[in-house]
Amino acid sequence: MDSVTFNKNCGVCKKHKNQSGSTDVVRKHLCVKSYDGSSKSMEVAALTKMLTRMPEEKSVCICAIISDNDSNGRAKAHHIDNGGVLPNNVEKQTFSADPLHRKRVFARPIYNLASLPMSKSAVTKGLAAHLKYCYGACVKRNRHLPAQELSTKVFNILPHICGQHNDCNSAWCYDEKATEEGKLYCAPADHQLDKVNIQILTANCTKYFNTNNMPV
Repeated sequence: MDSVTFNKNCGVCKKHKNQSGSTDVVRKHLCVKSYDGSSKSMEVAALTKMLTRMPEEKSVCICAIISDNDSNGRAKAHHIDNGGVLPNNVEKQTFSADPLHRKRVFARPIYNLASLPMSKSAVTKGLAAHLKYCYGACVKRNRHLPAQELSTKVFNILPHICGQHNDCNSAWCYDEKATEEGKLYCAPADHQLDKVNIQILTANCTKYFNTNNMPV
């Protein structure tokens, strides 16, 4: 529906400055430089510009935004009266997190745990990959639920990984499915933990299972 492109540099201007040390006198050209701020503030400026001009130019208000959880963007995309940069006539937006980005954000510290010695972390690379898969699958399967219910489902991943399947469902849990069929499921070695490592895993990983601002 809309897009904004900002450029911090112009090739012609940059070449002239490198050669002469100044940009005061540059040959006539189509200069593509359109932004002087930092890269971090560029996304905020583009978002603000689109939110402001869409109602005026296309008679459309953007009410819901799926983003990468950029705190600066969310802080600025408010009305001026509330400390933001948007005119008060612009519709108020609700923000939700992009699930793919949230999955990557979740997985990064888990993989960092996998790089630590076993005395400090029970997470292996295989277990980190499985946790990442479980997190993404859980969010995809339950994204229609209210935030609190989704959070409960996500936190159930930890007891599931630790061999506690009281809150699991046979539709996705191999152990529960095998039990219903009178069979025994043996999880891969990377997914099996003893009681000591279960405690270490839970202590290390719990804080990364927060689902605030996930799409519902």
